[in-house]
Amino acid sequence: MNETQTMHAMGIDDAYHVERVLASGPAGVTELVTIEGAGPFVRKRMPLPAAHREAWAMIGACRNGRIPRVEAMYELPDAFVVVQDYVPGPTLAQLVAEHCRLAPGYALALIGQVGEAVRELHRHGVIHRDITPKNVIVATDGAHLIDFGNARLLQRPPQPDDDASRQQARQPERDTTTLGTYGFAAPEQFGFAPTDMRSDIYSLGRLLGFMLTGVYPDDARYGRLLDDAAVTPAPLRDAIRSACAFEPSARPQDVNGFLQLLDGKPATAMSDRRDGIPRRQPDTPQPAPSPMQAIPQPDDADHRPASWRAAASPASARDRRLTARRRAVTVTAIAVVLVAAIVGGIMLWVNLRAGGGKADEAGQSSAQTTPNGSGSTNSGESGTTGDGSDDNAATTLTLKESGWSIDSSGYVNLVAVVHNASADRTVAFPSVTATGRDKSGKVLFSEQPLIGQAYPGQDAVLTAQAGDGTVKPATVDFAVKQPGAIDLTATRGAVSFAVDDVTARSDGTMTTFAGEVTPHERDGFQRPAGSMIEVIVVLRDKRGGIIYGWSGMVDWPGAGKPQAFSVSLLNPPAYASYDVHAQVN
Repeated sequence: MNETQTMHAMGIDDAYHVERVLASGPAGVTELVTIEGAGPFVRKRMPLPAAHREAWAMIGACRNGRIPRVEAMYELPDAFVVVQDYVPGPTLAQLVAEHCRLAPGYALALIGQVGEAVRELHRHGVIHRDITPKNVIVATDGAHLIDFGNARLLQRPPQPDDDASRQQARQPERDTTTLGTYGFAAPEQFGFAPTDMRSDIYSLGRLLGFMLTGVYPDDARYGRLLDDAAVTPAPLRDAIRSACAFEPSARPQDVNGFLQLLDGKPATAMSDRRDGIPRRQPDTPQPAPSPMQAIPQPDDADHRPASWRAAASPASARDRRLTARRRAVTVTAIAVVLVAAIVGGIMLWVNLRAGGGKADEAGQSSAQTTPNGSGSTNSGESGTTGDGSDDNAATTLTLKESGWSIDSSGYVNLVAVVHNASADRTVAFPSVTATGRDKSGKVLFSEQPLIGQAYPGQDAVLTAQAGDGTVKPATVDFAVKQPGAIDLTATRGAVSFAVDDVTARSDGTMTTFAGEVTPHERDGFQRPAGSMIEVIVVLRDKRGGIIYGWSGMVDWPGAGKPQAFSVSLLNPPAYASYDVHAQVN
């Protein structure tokens, strides 16, 4: 660096205000910073010898909402500095410590979201090498992978024109530096072999095992709990053991292969990658990682296990910039939202008129609702049909209402209310297809929000986000997918929810809806294992049309007792009234 470059970098560095130090050690200093009122951001200072600039350059090229966006990189005389978006929320370690262990459906949702991040890194030729509970943040929109201090570029496979010495230089027999967290780091990270994509697969397996068992892999109880079918379903146990094989060649060869195992399928995806090296160069344009992101891609859809498709976060549709400004939903019981359901869909509709000008003004300056943005429909017709069986004919899902708007970050917020007309059958994984089109009728996105179940005679609210932050649909059409016989189950008991004393208050930026929800269980209703209560706020325009929906989660209270909730919306669109719903999640 010359003097001019040094002075420029120091000027950038001085512009940041340090709010607090998050971590400090031999690997560098990590700080929470702001700049001219913007932020917060995470600034990581690394000693120059420990800085892997090429890896950071590729991380900066990633555009996946599960990876904090790199905002700046610069070099000082004594340090290499990276500034990334800040992701608020508890770590996975904290979440599991609070809840002992996670329900399989929720654990699958989170591992799928972490898998999104890992797959994006691998496509850019980067391996993380430290995927651990403390390096996963469970924000209001799902899991995010952080801390890339151990990340490295994948070794390039030998080329035909390489001489022997160059091949040996590119393909070391083993890593020379021990890095990673014991219990989650693959054996090769301790000097047995070179690390590659399969090293991260090992860590993903350990991470899933940790979520399901609630104990760390070095805990004496880990193996017993992993083998206990009441704790770890057999297909998941087998997938974990395969991912955590000692020999890298015995593991799934990439993230897609691992996800296939979670769905009980052979890990056939890209099985020719026996060395863990992608055959395509990192800068080759790749299809979007999965339908959980902005624009669904059929090539990856099959790699998303059916058992956790319903749990994919609607907010994970954002594979571009996800900043702290968009991660604003908070819940008093826990600081995490299961943004799509695994179990349940019972709700109570409560219509409350918005009071006070503050709440109405919250989204005036930033909402980008199009003239069609309210998009509300009241229809009982279905978009697709099921298999025509008698069971299916007896259970009809109807679309009661739907609506959409474009938020201040350019993403499309989707809300649909479906009704299960059956008297005694629960519908598993009901879904609605929301298709956005431009003025010419060209499809811009097709999103499928789902929930775990729609109970007999009950309404269920589905929310999602779509688009990539740049597309602005002229219309959005909603269509219900009718269930087949396999999707129907007999139901025992019922539960309803009373939502009381709801207030809405705004500071001009954040609007918080708070109140109490009380479950009323009857006829032997059993709370689904691992379930929580989802509280959904639906905003409406002056015509009564739905324009926005967002949710938070609370724990089940004691029988007949109320549970306090608080759901915060950052820069919501202007609204005239709101509804608050509660349903099993």
